[in-house]
Amino acid sequence: MKKLIPETFTEYQFISSPLLSPDGQYTAFVAQTMDMENNCYIGKLYVIDTKGGTPRQMSEKDIKHFIWTPDGTLMYSQPAGEEDAPKMAYFTIDPATGAESCAQTISTMGGLPTFTEDGRWIIPGQVMLQEKNPRYTEIRELPYWSDGRGFTCGKRNALYLVDPEKDEAELITPRHFQVMGTDYQDGTLLYIGNEYTDCAEFRKGVYIYDVKTGQTSCVVQPGIFDIFHANLLDKDTAIIRGAKKEDSAYSEGFFYRIDLKDGTCTKISDYDKKSEFCCIVGDVMLGLGQPNKAYDGKLYFVTVDGEYSYIRSIDRDGNLSPALTMDGVTNFFDVNDHGLVFYGYRGDRLGELYVLEQDGTERELTRLNDAVLEQYHIAERIPIAFTDADDVEIRGWVMPPADYEPGKKYPAILNIHGGPRGTWGAEFNHEMQVWANAGYFVLFCNPRGSAGRGNAFADLNLGMGNVDYDNFMAFVDHCLAKWTDIDEKRLGVAGGSYGGYMVNWIIGHTDRFAAASSQRSISNWVSMDGLSDMGYYASGLQFGGFLDTHAEHLWDISPLKYAHNAVTPTIFLQSEGDYRCPMEQALQMYAVLKRKGVESKVILFKGESHGLSREGQPQNRLTRMHEILDWMNRHLQ
Repeated sequence: MKKLIPETFTEYQFISSPLLSPDGQYTAFVAQTMDMENNCYIGKLYVIDTKGGTPRQMSEKDIKHFIWTPDGTLMYSQPAGEEDAPKMAYFTIDPATGAESCAQTISTMGGLPTFTEDGRWIIPGQVMLQEKNPRYTEIRELPYWSDGRGFTCGKRNALYLVDPEKDEAELITPRHFQVMGTDYQDGTLLYIGNEYTDCAEFRKGVYIYDVKTGQTSCVVQPGIFDIFHANLLDKDTAIIRGAKKEDSAYSEGFFYRIDLKDGTCTKISDYDKKSEFCCIVGDVMLGLGQPNKAYDGKLYFVTVDGEYSYIRSIDRDGNLSPALTMDGVTNFFDVNDHGLVFYGYRGDRLGELYVLEQDGTERELTRLNDAVLEQYHIAERIPIAFTDADDVEIRGWVMPPADYEPGKKYPAILNIHGGPRGTWGAEFNHEMQVWANAGYFVLFCNPRGSAGRGNAFADLNLGMGNVDYDNFMAFVDHCLAKWTDIDEKRLGVAGGSYGGYMVNWIIGHTDRFAAASSQRSISNWVSMDGLSDMGYYASGLQFGGFLDTHAEHLWDISPLKYAHNAVTPTIFLQSEGDYRCPMEQALQMYAVLKRKGVESKVILFKGESHGLSREGQPQNRLTRMHEILDWMNRHLQ
């Protein structure tokens, strides 16, 4: 079989946004492919009969977002009008015939609508509070920038109520309000967020807007919950998933029922595994979908449990269903009166769409990627576990190299996920397959601090670089003992975000690794306090205090403090537009290593954000993979 290489991922199709038609006859979805010449992704809208069949492409246009209208047609939007008078055009497509027409053009620039019962639309848009100046940027609020969006001073995500026939729009939310999420049922609009003119409160409030009366009420005040999602069970009841101020900084929160009439908040479950979205780390998912949806008096949600993610449901009284889907990774879904369809990974395969049958079995609906992977060697993920010093089981995997010959020595790469509340699981990972196909053992585990095993396991007790570091070193020791063909003199370590933090920490605390790759990393919690888009609240939340009160503690857990000990050749990969872990974090580490004479270099990617490895421009993603592999080959092979 062929060896899987970085370029192989240009052959994949990336599926997202599965949505059932109102009558359940069709499932619509987007499949994106890479256009390497133009360095972009092309999205195509498809429809497939939910009972089975061949997907049909609905348009030649590049479409990445769509909805179903109440009458069962597809709708997408594209900018229209002149530069000085922009408009948004909304197109509909008949799923049976493919006939396409422009249904409406309006002056309000925004996203796809939510349809009200009286024919009006709720449109997500923006409010601009200050004029742009071509010569400088004025900053007078926190946060002042956001990863993937750049400077956000004077910008707010807002909601508009639009009469499409009259092209009239009314701003629903206050001008200084930042909308972070919405849900809608039967004339009731729920939205979460906060209003600020100075420093934003990251613990958001929950608000209800009555479409008929135009009245808004706050049902959960800001400052109480870090709200992960909020959903309407009916016009009188919502369920939120949130962590209270007094909960651990690493808490995944709990489910609460909100009585929308009087604002009564009742905890309904102690379930403590992640339900905001699937946080199992991968690099072959592009696009979005629904990780939670209220339907028929229950909240359906994706939750991570160990190395798998499932769909479960919870009702108003906290009755939790068992897992509705089978072992594997499930990312997002849709459910209505006619069934449930979801996107997920099963076995060592790329993501496809599946239908959950009434008897609880799963039926594969698409097979867009089968022909690709059938040509290539796919390394097996072999589970391996050990018990740490606190008697906690740590689980991980070993992927042997392609053409593995027992008795022959091979190099290995330890790969560290982001988060720390991410997790490795049963999801196809292209880059790790590349490494295995290039002749490496690939080692990866979920240390303390990872998601999927409850709040106690995720709690790092106001610090990093302690029990998690011990877990990684013990995991490597355990792998070396179990797999004696790993050459302990040819070990590499790689990771991004929190994983990059750990790489920086590791090279300052041990010389056991012969090569390192630190990506979108953290090196200095002191400077992160004021520079990261989450720095204005994250230090106080995760570590108990900020730069002005806890500088010594922040410095003690900063890899930069120990960088003078490093001897490991290290490549730093960073995006210039990363406002989550700004590029100065990598450059500070690089400067120390260079002064000490440690072989190192930095690759700064232009036009990229924190999500380069998952959603960056195709050419940059390829360059990134080659730079890491070339660095490992140079020092380990």
